[in-house]
Amino acid sequence: MADAKALPFDDASFDVVLSTFGVMFAPDQARAAAELVRVARPGGRIGLASWTPAGFIGQLFDLMRGFVPPPPGLRSPMEWGMETRLVELVGPSATDIRTRRRTYTFRYRSAEHWVEFFRSFYGPTHNLHLGGGMTSAGGMAVDYTAGLGMGGQWIMGGMMTGTHGGMGRGMMGSGWHNANGSYGMVFTFTTA
Repeated sequence: MADAKALPFDDASFDVVLSTFGVMFAPDQARAAAELVRVARPGGRIGLASWTPAGFIGQLFDLMRGFVPPPPGLRSPMEWGMETRLVELVGPSATDIRTRRRTYTFRYRSAEHWVEFFRSFYGPTHNLHLGGGMTSAGGMAVDYTAGLGMGGQWIMGGMMTGTHGGMGRGMMGSGWHNANGSYGMVFTFTTA
């Protein structure tokens, strides 16, 4: 683990440089991308796994932004999940950029378990709750599971309902699994 904007390694130190949902959260995206390229040897590979704006985590960030706006001037970490942004960041230093979209399925015992897990262990939502949580203008706590949806299914107030097409069945209790997929992009590129 190291500071993404100042990696403690010599130039061209590695044949392969990897980041799984990490570098995307660096506040200075251009500098972090330049550091990835700097520590990869010429002809080396850089592999990234990043959440996308359209996936479940991207939707969660959109929802949180309505309660706590990001600091001025910071770009969304979800931009690392867009091929166009990756080309902006590393394009001139890459000879071959490949992307693959993958779906990750979160699985939890219940909607309440998901909320507790994300409050406790997922940095962005953990920090949000440390700062007072998501509250309405009147100071009431907001159920941020309401309306978050992905993969044709929705979480509504702690209950997973059927597909958008209106199947209308719901599941709750110990057998509940969050079947909401989150889209991620896997990028690999070869340095020039």
